[in-house]
Amino acid sequence: MNNDTNLFIEVASSQKIKSGESISGDTCIISSNDSKNRITLILSDGLGSGIKAAVLSSLTTSMALRLFQNCGDCVSVTETIMKTLPVCSVRKISYATFTMVEIQEKRLVRVVEYDNPPIVVFRGGDLIEKEKQYFKFEHPILGEQKFSYMEFELQLGDRLICFSDGVTQSGMGERKYNFGWQWENAVLYISEVISSDPDVSARDLSDKIISKAWANDVFQAKDDITCACVYCRKPRKLLVVTGPPYDEQKDSYIAYVLKNYPGKKIICGGTTANIIARELGKEIKVDINDRSDDLPPIAYMEGVDLVTEGVITLSKLFRRLESLNQVSMQGVLRPSNLIDKMALLFLHSDVICFLVGTRINEMHQNPDLPVELDIRRNIVRRIKEILERRFLKEVQIEFV
Repeated sequence: MNNDTNLFIEVASSQKIKSGESISGDTCIISSNDSKNRITLILSDGLGSGIKAAVLSSLTTSMALRLFQNCGDCVSVTETIMKTLPVCSVRKISYATFTMVEIQEKRLVRVVEYDNPPIVVFRGGDLIEKEKQYFKFEHPILGEQKFSYMEFELQLGDRLICFSDGVTQSGMGERKYNFGWQWENAVLYISEVISSDPDVSARDLSDKIISKAWANDVFQAKDDITCACVYCRKPRKLLVVTGPPYDEQKDSYIAYVLKNYPGKKIICGGTTANIIARELGKEIKVDINDRSDDLPPIAYMEGVDLVTEGVITLSKLFRRLESLNQVSMQGVLRPSNLIDKMALLFLHSDVICFLVGTRINEMHQNPDLPVELDIRRNIVRRIKEILERRFLKEVQIEFV
């Protein structure tokens, strides 16, 4: 979500499933409501593990998302959720815990916590404590229940990190962390990561926390391990130029935009690359040994991060993005693979600008070519939709 031109809020989550299970009992939902300029993050931990826990945590997150987005009173909504959730009659505890983080357009952060490990807030490299309000109510079965609420103004450089108890209890029974990693040690590790890499992204930070907790369990997760991070920072930008302009007089324009763009740069299409190389007086070098996925070899141009084939590459990129989700990307993408390398450039960027030429390429009108070779502009629109909906990116398209 981009509140202004100099601010971007990155949200990402990572997860490891309990060893021996096929589905996680933790559920994490990240939702962006563009009409109200609001991001909602909800992390729920279902009691136990496996399918039953997954159903309970999924029920909790979906119910919480719907209620929080339609009601401004966090306290009454939380009470409604807690009274509605199923209860374990033997252990006398709720079948699911949850943490809700909401960020509204004026950077107001609201956090509700029920029985999950406390949320961690860093401002730059410093751990900060925000005042919490505690609310109690009488549950018809469980008796007195308590949850916390806090709100504050988000600032540039702020990070919010929440996780399930699979993180804090990782390593339990092992020699180093006989009683589990504990919240304090997790916070110390987060501080060390930020200190060594002050610009670490929300994605990379959540991945590192999950990897560390998994290592604590000697790489056999004893519980579902889930972490979600929010990072308020200046936006990272990416420009993608694809297709020759409809009017050849615009050739100089696309070259000028690429040359002066303040961010990463990709050129998709041989004709497009030749136009830009001609206009800027650059040389294109092709490495015939650097190819993958049945695609033509990638090329290199000074000042450009990636030069690839056009429509086929974009089609494969869309399918790759479609196969991913916010929680299950850790270790999946391989930089040695062209499409994965391209996907990583997109996912590590916040604001993505497409400059799309509209000159018809006669080769793509050949009826003998596969159906998925849609015309360039429609492929770009599909990529835009999935980047915005699933990965909360800001995407702009300019047709020339």
